[in-house]
Amino acid sequence: MTQAVCVINPHSGGGRTGARWPAIAERLRTAGLVCEPRFTAGPGDGTTLAAQALREGAELVVAVGGDGTVHEVANGFFDGGTPIRPGARLGVIPAGSGSDLIKTLGLPSDPLAAVDRLARGTERTIDLARVSYRGPDGAPAQRLSINIASVGMAAAVLEKMATLPGWVQGQARYMLGSLMGFADLRPFDLAWRVDGIAQPPTRALIMAVGNARYFGAGMHMMPQAVQDDGLIDAVVVAERPVWELLPAFPRIYAGTHLELGMCTSARGRRIEIDSDAPLEIDGEIAGRGPVVIEVVPGAIRVMV
Repeated sequence: MTQAVCVINPHSGGGRTGARWPAIAERLRTAGLVCEPRFTAGPGDGTTLAAQALREGAELVVAVGGDGTVHEVANGFFDGGTPIRPGARLGVIPAGSGSDLIKTLGLPSDPLAAVDRLARGTERTIDLARVSYRGPDGAPAQRLSINIASVGMAAAVLEKMATLPGWVQGQARYMLGSLMGFADLRPFDLAWRVDGIAQPPTRALIMAVGNARYFGAGMHMMPQAVQDDGLIDAVVVAERPVWELLPAFPRIYAGTHLELGMCTSARGRRIEIDSDAPLEIDGEIAGRGPVVIEVVPGAIRVMV
C-alpha cells in the first residue's frame, strides 16, 4: 500500500520546480519520508494524480509546485464533494512562481525547509470554499478553493501575465501584470449577497472571497480571514481613478487597505456574486460569474 505520494508540477516556476526536484527528493529521503513521485504533464493532472493516489491508499499527498498545483491536488481529495479517503493529509512543498497559501499556513518559502517542516508531522484541519460558476463554455462548473477566488481585475492581470516571458517570475511577474492591467481597467457592476442578505451594490474593480489571507504574489488582501472558523471572507475594492488606486496599491501588500474608503469587507457562510466579470480561483483563470461561494467547514487536513 502506498503511504505517501508527491505530485510534482515540473513546469511551475518557469521550470524551476523540475530542476529543484532531485534536491527536494534527497531532502525527503534524509528526513525519513518515503514519497513516491508522480509528475504532472498538463492542466488538471494534479487533481487526477492525487485522486488516484488516495484511491490506492495514500495517507499523505504532497503538492510540489505553486498555488495552482496545490489547488489541483486539494481538489483531488474529493469526488463530487465526498472525500475519497477521509483522514488523508495534504502536504505542501512550495517550488513555483506563486506561493501565497503558505503565508497563511505559516510554512517556509524555501522548499528544503518545507520538507523539514513536513517531516515534523504537525497537522491542522482547515475549511475550503466551494465555488460554483460558469466555465469557459458557459456550462455550470464547480471547484474547491483552498486560498482565494476573485472576480474582476485579478483575472485580467492573470491574462496579462500569460503574455510575459517565462524568466519574469514571482512578485515581479504579478506586479508587472498589474501595471499592464491598470492600462486596461475593466470595472464591473456588482450586486452581492452574504447569507442571503443583499449588500450595497457598487461599481467594483475586484472582489476577493476565501478563507486565506494572501494572493497575487504577496498581496495581503484579506488580513481578517481565519482558515478554520467555518466562515469565508470577502473584500471589495470599488472603482476609483488610477491616481487614487496607485498610491493605495502598497497598502494592499501591507494589509492596511481595509481602512480606505474604497474597500468593503464582509464575512459569512455563503456569498453570491451577481456579475459576469471574469473569475480566477487560487491563481488560475476559471470562467465567469455569476458565482456562488460556500464554506465547506473542516474539509481537509493539512500538514503545517
